[in-house]
Amino acid sequence: MRASEQEQTGDIGEKEAAANFGRLKWGPVPNPYHDLGTDLFLQVRDERGFDLGLLVGAQVKSGPTAFDEPQRDAQGELEGWWFRDSDRRHIDAWLRHSVQHLIVLHDLDTHTSYWAHVTAETVVSTGIGAKVLVPIANVVDVSQREALLKVAGAHQPGIAWEGSAWLAGAAILGRDRLRHALITPRLVAPHPNAGTEDPISADQAIAMLMQARLTELRAFAEKYSDIPLLQHAGESEDWPWRFAGTLYERVVRSELDPLLELAADAPASEARAAATVAATSGLIENGRIPEALQLLDTALDRDDAEAVDHAWLLMQRARARAEIGQLSEAQDDALGAQGVRLTVANDATATAIAASAAILLFNTSSWGRGDLQAMITNADTAANWWRAQTTAGGLWAIVERSITAWHEGPTTTFASGDPGHNNLAAAALMASHAGDQSGWRSLSGGVAHNDLLQVDRHDDPEEVAEVLTMLRFAGETKAVEWAVRHVVSNGPAAAATVAAAAVDLAASSRTTGHSDLTLLQHAGDVLDAETAERAIEWLLSSLKDPSPFLARTTPSYLLDNQLIETLAGVVGAGGDAGTQAVIAHLLALDGVELELDQTAWARVVRALPREAWTDGDMVRAREVADRHDGAFRFALLARASQAGDEAARATLMGEAGKGSLSALSALGDVRELPKELITAQIALLADRVTGRISDAHEGRHGIGSRDVARELVLLNVWHPNLAAWNPVLEMLECDVVIADHKRHALRLLTDMAEKIPIEVGQRLKPIALMLARSDNAPGVFDNDNAHSMRSEAILLAAAVGAIDDTETAEHVHSLLRGDPVDRCRVLALVDQVGLPEHLGILVALSGDSHPHVRATAAALLTSHVQQGHGGLLASQAVWVASRDPGTQVPEAVARTLLRRATPSAVEIRDSLRDHRSARVRRAARET
Repeated sequence: MRASEQEQTGDIGEKEAAANFGRLKWGPVPNPYHDLGTDLFLQVRDERGFDLGLLVGAQVKSGPTAFDEPQRDAQGELEGWWFRDSDRRHIDAWLRHSVQHLIVLHDLDTHTSYWAHVTAETVVSTGIGAKVLVPIANVVDVSQREALLKVAGAHQPGIAWEGSAWLAGAAILGRDRLRHALITPRLVAPHPNAGTEDPISADQAIAMLMQARLTELRAFAEKYSDIPLLQHAGESEDWPWRFAGTLYERVVRSELDPLLELAADAPASEARAAATVAATSGLIENGRIPEALQLLDTALDRDDAEAVDHAWLLMQRARARAEIGQLSEAQDDALGAQGVRLTVANDATATAIAASAAILLFNTSSWGRGDLQAMITNADTAANWWRAQTTAGGLWAIVERSITAWHEGPTTTFASGDPGHNNLAAAALMASHAGDQSGWRSLSGGVAHNDLLQVDRHDDPEEVAEVLTMLRFAGETKAVEWAVRHVVSNGPAAAATVAAAAVDLAASSRTTGHSDLTLLQHAGDVLDAETAERAIEWLLSSLKDPSPFLARTTPSYLLDNQLIETLAGVVGAGGDAGTQAVIAHLLALDGVELELDQTAWARVVRALPREAWTDGDMVRAREVADRHDGAFRFALLARASQAGDEAARATLMGEAGKGSLSALSALGDVRELPKELITAQIALLADRVTGRISDAHEGRHGIGSRDVARELVLLNVWHPNLAAWNPVLEMLECDVVIADHKRHALRLLTDMAEKIPIEVGQRLKPIALMLARSDNAPGVFDNDNAHSMRSEAILLAAAVGAIDDTETAEHVHSLLRGDPVDRCRVLALVDQVGLPEHLGILVALSGDSHPHVRATAAALLTSHVQQGHGGLLASQAVWVASRDPGTQVPEAVARTLLRRATPSAVEIRDSLRDHRSARVRRAARET
């Protein structure tokens, strides 16, 4: 018997089409016995051959007749071929079918298969029948893998978890429970109101741990003998409980090492994937990127993880690679992970992983290329919503704690038993386990911000250092700057020393690069010698060749400027080798072009200890100054001039005589300048003050411009025979000059009140009273400046005797209850005016909550104590101030000590010469 040509053609076409799908690693199953329009059932697999649990039907047409009806565009280019169904029976059956269907046209000559997805949108009615266009671009090969996966996953039921809160993951397969426990613990953990009637499994315990429900976990362990306490579970013979125990060590005690070995002992691929992700997420969070990549590469090389677990591992590797500047490789991994959304759309962890991939791809794209709409759409997942609920709970707990502290006083101690901390930390863990680096950064930064709100200056430096490090790892650069400056100034400054010692700039990541540099910059004064020398060496090397750091961290800030600013911060704490290397580097610099860099290098020059400069260095500083412009040039000339270089001093004198205020500042003490120079400068400043008054009348206020009135007051006070007071008095009296242009002049007039000529003081009285009592003081641009100006005017009025003792006492009382600036300013006044209570006020405010207030009070007390005044109470206050946990107060004490002082003052000075702050040590050694 002879087979028909049509039968042979159909059979060959079907087998070749099946082979083409097989090359995609799909599993084609012929349907010869019940073929009612479906030739093949295609078992869908990923590129590694892992079955995805999806099925697609295919109708194969082959031979010349399959291509009888081509479709061309307006230019005659072939678009594809029409498949016709004369009575729609097949097409309608495919549309109603429970699995998606493809039309496949197979070319026997080229062995090429073309496909089209049969949907309501692709079917075109022809009256009684219908047709579907099979595009020429839709070839069954690897280039169309993603499109075919999208077909396979089309119309899957979405995530429907409404009403499931009590079910504790009953619908989740066993192999998927660990992943869900780590990313979406709400689906695995028993409901908080369910009680302890039923025992929990290890994966449920892990989910509860991810929700920070430690008290409930303890209750289960106490009730059921086979449920271990998590702090002991790491020794269990049962791997899931051992995993729970090592996770407890990572979450509660920040111990990662027990977790790192666990993946090798995992009983199955899904357990191995969960352990690997848990370990690597912790490593990435702590900047240990190479270790994380090694673990991930090992896991991925095994190639035994199911589809979602494989995407999970890929996403963690994408996250790690992006952190060290391997952006192209990271994007490849993220693209691979993102595809899981197409085939497992009903898995909440799969969509969470795909969302993380979308966010990474957006964040690592070039400016203008990121698809914002796609990123936002992909990130809108159930997992992110549940995480947002946890975050909201943490934020509300912080609000409740603040309200409780307001009306009752604090009820929790620093980061201990704090639900705000715990909820935010839980949300951060979920984000980290999902591979969402930006989400983890934001939430981890929130945890650190919460903990900072509870830091006291007398807290354990090690604990506070952990908070600073958390901010650094989260890449919270601005918060790092604020927090470190506050801790260094207010205490415990030792926390900044500890946190800075842990910074390894050679291991900085995309997240931590800027915050690493910022922490070192602002902790520079309290660095230990080893940390300072290591930082200086690295910074100088990177200034010469920043390319390794650029490639690793891909900075979006001005890297060169930040490197210089960091060098300025740390160089004061460096040893001889470091400071000499810095001096050699800056003296060898060619012309610095950017003004920001000029200013930064000037800070480096000023931060270098004077004793670090040799005579030869000073001469070189003057010689190379003319290579540069702006602040850097004047800083070099100032350094040479201070060392006695007459040529440098002559240059500065000449420029100051021509009106350069920068040159005048570089010359230093205005009391030692010659008469001719002072005369010229006073005339110049007087003209500028008069010009500012004229500008103000015309509505021009020069916001942020130089405070010329204060500088004129300074010269007038120290050179009374050459003074020009009228412009100053006219500016203070003028009602259109803004507060910001008056307040600094008022402050200096108060501080120097004893040196103001009597006739000028008399003229100041009505002006000070007018400014102090005016409700409409000029300051429309800044209410804070207007308030500050009024406070300064009150102090000046008291200092020049414009108000009596009763009114002075009223104002002193009011300002003592004001903000820190008010309290600082009134301290100088009470000491200057000599109120009977002034020593008591100084002693009281030497323990103020604000470091600047404490420093001001301590400096004034030190002046009294070293002269033998104030008694035991004042002496004890100075002794306590010298041991303040911050640096600002001890520095104020050190700078006030005289070379000839009482024995107790000498003892304080000697102790400060070994202070952790380089500035405090220097100030104490100079006295």
